[in-house]
Amino acid sequence: MTITAREMVCFTCFSSTGLLTAIKSERISVLGCEDVYFNDLKGRVAQILHLRSPIYEKNGIAHVEFLLVNTHLEYPHNSRHLLIRVWQAYKILDCLEQFKLQHHCSESVPVVLCGDWNGGKSDIVYKFLRSQGFVSSYDVVNGYKDSDVNKWVSHKDHLGNVQGVDFIWLRDPRVHHEPLRLSWRKAAIHIIMKMMHEAGVSGEQILSSTQSRDKTSLFDLLRELYQLSGKIVGNYITQEIEGLMQNEYVDTEDLIDYSVQKTHIAPLDWARSFILSSIGSYRMLTLFVKPFPFVVKDASLFPPRVEQGVWPEDYALSDHACLSVTFNLRKLS
Repeated sequence: MTITAREMVCFTCFSSTGLLTAIKSERISVLGCEDVYFNDLKGRVAQILHLRSPIYEKNGIAHVEFLLVNTHLEYPHNSRHLLIRVWQAYKILDCLEQFKLQHHCSESVPVVLCGDWNGGKSDIVYKFLRSQGFVSSYDVVNGYKDSDVNKWVSHKDHLGNVQGVDFIWLRDPRVHHEPLRLSWRKAAIHIIMKMMHEAGVSGEQILSSTQSRDKTSLFDLLRELYQLSGKIVGNYITQEIEGLMQNEYVDTEDLIDYSVQKTHIAPLDWARSFILSSIGSYRMLTLFVKPFPFVVKDASLFPPRVEQGVWPEDYALSDHACLSVTFNLRKLS
């Protein structure tokens, strides 16, 4: 079975952005489908499909079920958009868990995420998905690590930047990962502190302005940051993001640690401690394939030069390369 990550333009209620997920009906059956709306200014969306594919064996035909998600995330214009992006990834995974319950999917059902993620390996969404047990199928085939940032590219953006942003992710349910809300909280705190640094706001200022509260939510922290920097919380913060941030609280120790550092916050420091637990999943997919129905067989990018980290200037089909991944399916005994 081959899954190809490509984005096609359709229409949502906000703007001309959207998704098309094409399925070969003679090989794959659609058991269920759900659209996920981010309700942001760009009208970004995601789509969840519950699929079933046959496995032809000597004794007859067996079937393997899996979940496929297609999406197109917000572009990281600035630190504010990082918050939107990691929330979009959070919402996809949260909706995915609800979808599994509603459609009576097993905990071991394979999950494949694909689409235009608008961010490479140094991006917070990449680290967030890695913390949730997902591995990049293309990197599994080619033996690349998280630190192999410029080995391949897949997109030349509107600013002329070239990087790999198109991923087909596979989650191995046997790999331990952090609770979803905890990963979201860590990511949001990191982004807000990054915004504090960029705005020149110190931890002492935030502590002083929040010390009268018994506890400070992430939204309180963001609001204080904007008041101290002379800005307003823009309409990029949707009601869903605000509601989630109001129910997550920041520890005083986090602000003290930030105020003590006095230096630029290294990107994604929050991820280092728990990303390490999922790094081994690249190796596990190849060593322990028997109890798992999905095996990454092959992966390729077109045009071929992008696999060497070079964007061909004569390539005019799209501003994205085409990523294809082939999975072998096997029945669990």
